[in-house]
Amino acid sequence: MHTYPPASHLLRDLGLAVTHDGPGTAGAVSRLHPGLADPEGRVLVGVAATVCDVVAGGLAARAAAPGWIATSDLHVALVDAPVPHREVRATARVLRAGRSTVVVEVDLHVGGSPLGSASAAFAVLERRAHNPEIPVAGTTHWELGPAASEAPVLARAGIRPDPVTGGTSLTVGPYVRNSLGAVQGGALALLVEAAARNQDPAAPLRATEIHLTYLALARAGPLSARVVAEEPATGTRTVEVRDVGAEGRLTTLATVGCAPSPGSSGGRR
Repeated sequence: MHTYPPASHLLRDLGLAVTHDGPGTAGAVSRLHPGLADPEGRVLVGVAATVCDVVAGGLAARAAAPGWIATSDLHVALVDAPVPHREVRATARVLRAGRSTVVVEVDLHVGGSPLGSASAAFAVLERRAHNPEIPVAGTTHWELGPAASEAPVLARAGIRPDPVTGGTSLTVGPYVRNSLGAVQGGALALLVEAAARNQDPAAPLRATEIHLTYLALARAGPLSARVVAEEPATGTRTVEVRDVGAEGRLTTLATVGCAPSPGSSGGRR
């Protein structure tokens, strides 16, 4: 039987526990640790996006059975960035389940207070032999925690500034691959967030909102993310992700809402 994710994987480092507790609904808990935070100590919005992608993806896979799914669009907006040593709770529900698309809504909470919300759209695909089996009826519970490592998640994912291109790169490997053998949607959210933050190192930023449109599976790598447009008045940055190893194919287009990091002097937005 195919085992996903492997022992060393982004999803395991989030300390996830997921419960499917009825038709069209699911919940998840992620136990935050300092390795999931930015240099200013706020948990990365890409982490919240990964949690949403996982809980929504599991729910969408049930709705699409016997087919399989791939994330086509993910939008996450946070009221405020959580801090480490807290639990993020996600509650998901199916809004639409069609023959070609499944749409899921996710609410996020920390300590009973609203943290943010997300919506995710999934393309329905033909099931392949390597896709993991997910029960489609009854209550199920599975855990990927505790975290396999509390080292900085960006370093674990191979995400770093690229001095040659001026962008941000991600090394494709087992740590960030999904069940289709491509880069996991949450890992792409972390890459896009890092690219937006790295655009102006002199003025620290934090992401508050990410909207990703997945155009093609990113398989070869390395991936290169670059800010291609910026709206200073709103702090919004447009980021393109290209698969360098696949002739520079555009795999993801994203917009990132940014704000000055707490304690910074504000800087250029």
